[in-house]
Amino acid sequence: MSVGAPAGFDSLSGPREILADIFFGGSKVGEATIVTRSGTITFKDPSALTSLIPNLKEPEQAKAAFARELPGNPALVCSDLNASRCGTLAPEDVGVIFDEEHFRVDVFVNLRMLNAISPVSSTFLRTPSTPLSLTNSMSLTLSGSSASKAAYNLQNRTLVGYRNARIRSDSSYSSELGLIVDDLVAEVDRPDLRYSAGLFWVPGLDLIGQRRIVGAGVSTQLDTRSNKELIQGTPVYLFLQQPARVEMLIDGRLVESRFYEAGNNQIDTSRLPDGSYSLLLRIHEAAGTREERRFFARNAQIAPVGRPIYFAFAGLLANTRRNRPISPSKDIFYEAGTAHRLSRNLAVDATIIGTQHKTILESGAFVISPLVRVRAAGLVSSKGDRGALVQFGSAGGGRLNFSFDLRRIWSRDGGPLMPLPMYGTSFEYNAPTNAQMGSGSYTQASGNIGASFGSAYVSLTGSLRRDKGIKSDYVVGPSLSWPVVTRGGFQVVLQADAQKTRHTTAAFAGLRLLTTSRGRSLMGSMGYASRSDGDGSRTRLVGRVGGEYFHEGADRTQIDVSGGIERTLETTAAQANGAFQSRFGSVRGDLLHRFDGQRSTQYGLTLQSGAALTPGSVAVGGRDLQESAIIASVDGGAKGAAFEVLINDTVRGVVKDGDRLPIFLQPYRVYRVRLKPVKAAAVAYDSAAREFTLYPGNVQPVRWHVERTFTVFGRAVGPDGVAIADARVESRHGLGQTDTDGYFQVDVAGGDLLSLSRADHDACQVSVTNAKPNNDYASLGKVVCQ
Repeated sequence: MSVGAPAGFDSLSGPREILADIFFGGSKVGEATIVTRSGTITFKDPSALTSLIPNLKEPEQAKAAFARELPGNPALVCSDLNASRCGTLAPEDVGVIFDEEHFRVDVFVNLRMLNAISPVSSTFLRTPSTPLSLTNSMSLTLSGSSASKAAYNLQNRTLVGYRNARIRSDSSYSSELGLIVDDLVAEVDRPDLRYSAGLFWVPGLDLIGQRRIVGAGVSTQLDTRSNKELIQGTPVYLFLQQPARVEMLIDGRLVESRFYEAGNNQIDTSRLPDGSYSLLLRIHEAAGTREERRFFARNAQIAPVGRPIYFAFAGLLANTRRNRPISPSKDIFYEAGTAHRLSRNLAVDATIIGTQHKTILESGAFVISPLVRVRAAGLVSSKGDRGALVQFGSAGGGRLNFSFDLRRIWSRDGGPLMPLPMYGTSFEYNAPTNAQMGSGSYTQASGNIGASFGSAYVSLTGSLRRDKGIKSDYVVGPSLSWPVVTRGGFQVVLQADAQKTRHTTAAFAGLRLLTTSRGRSLMGSMGYASRSDGDGSRTRLVGRVGGEYFHEGADRTQIDVSGGIERTLETTAAQANGAFQSRFGSVRGDLLHRFDGQRSTQYGLTLQSGAALTPGSVAVGGRDLQESAIIASVDGGAKGAAFEVLINDTVRGVVKDGDRLPIFLQPYRVYRVRLKPVKAAAVAYDSAAREFTLYPGNVQPVRWHVERTFTVFGRAVGPDGVAIADARVESRHGLGQTDTDGYFQVDVAGGDLLSLSRADHDACQVSVTNAKPNNDYASLGKVVCQ
């Protein structure tokens, strides 16, 4: 018996030419002509097909692959019988699933042949279009006691910015040092680079800290990149054969959920916290849910993958001297360095700094793994100084956490490796550690190890400092925190700790209680404390009882008041604190009175406010003082109207008609700003979001014109007194239509003209200037449309 096509059906067994719909990643990308034969297909024009596939890395390689005769894989076409095992294919290079019944071809491409799809559309933030502007932050601190003279400090930060350039100044005037300028520098941001000149702090070394210079420099910067957080972290790629929703989980907690198209996607990790940890990707596809794990690490100190960092600075070292605003020294200073990320887990760096007297080289490396992060660095100078540093810590996320820091400096002449700076006070006071400020040879070690046991946490902390010629200082001790009762707003925590130093042994064990309800909190603690030192030993019952009240108004004005009485080993004292924060700034006051020993009352007062200026706008105040700002204003005569100002869909303040509201914001961000009425029954305004990019010193005025609207009603007639029926009635703020008797109603604002039009008549207009609304309605009576 011979087997073949039935009589008259021979053409179906041979090659057939078909125009098919082409799908990639579940979406139609175009059409192509195919030749199908015996379960296979061939594309007639591979070049045209290749042009339809997005994100191809090597189009010529893909074109050659699509030129072959490809299996049609009809068994993978989705149907009611195989709905759970269909629609996906993992080819070595390219593959297809041909649905002959629906003339559809789904194309699949191997991951290695596709470029990564970035979640950020542009590489750099666009240059701001803001005018010449200024932001200013001021803070006054006053402190003293009934037994001593008051001390004060006035801090000021001013930035004058124009688009991507700025002049930055941080200064202070204090009762101790007089007027001190901490930095006064001009900066210009270019893609990937920042140019600086003036008085400013340059990057420091792990072992000797930062230095301030009067000079100039250039450095790689990531601030102007729109994907800054993305590139600083370990790249996370995920290949999807079809669109899917991807969830990211850390230790079982959902931290991000986003929809991704098919292809080789770079997952958006910009919202993930800094650190090193395991990341679970949960992929929800049409065929079901699957999971993949990735290791993620982000540290601002480490260069991004594939983006080396370079910097170079030169000038004179600057001092800080009483009543000398700027005090450059005679020491020439230079610094240059680079940092590279060799792989996801390994980064290296090297920096050379020096003066006319000495050159110092420090080089180091970071090793990052899912369990631990290690930093090692070494230092050597032209004068024979040496230094070494080892740091390691757990990646976090587990029950056991630890960190350790060991450093050693060998100073050849017994002095500091580099002339020591003095730090003035500023809004970003970042004094060096004791280890960095070491004046000669020293060894320092510090560490912490902690473990969770259910809700309890036990830790051991210790440190050791040894300077040449000085007896070693150390501190070591365990601590325990165990919430034994947690119900609603009530909590009881068992606390215990102990410390042993070269001079003292101390310990405490007791309970801490906390209850909160509707902005009110009551706190208390009680236990036994002991201490022994060269003056003897002492043990007694100690504790504290206090309360706190917090209130936040609709306009985000905050009031926070607290107070209490505390008994320690040394004294018994009463304490009161109060803070008030509004759109005009903040004020905080503190009082502490001791009842025994040297009776005295200590006090502290802090005032903080700011200002934002442009050639056409000035606003005073500010809640969260930052380096850039917007000035939101509303005009138009809608008296009594109030609006929430939403920035990136978060309420940041309330602005009223005729008012100006400064809102300070972090620089190097893109912001979407819009209004939402909270006390405006009938108004018209532009409700669309406006988008702005802000760099340091930029102030963006954002104005809205708001008009009060009301509804008018009346009867429209022509010059002959005949009703104008079935006419379109239009104003700037509304649309209506007359009925068969000419009656109409429509929303208007003062000064509007009503336009009436019909297909068979010329348009005519009616003025509503004399309308007098009552409860948002006004009667026009009979109006003659001219």
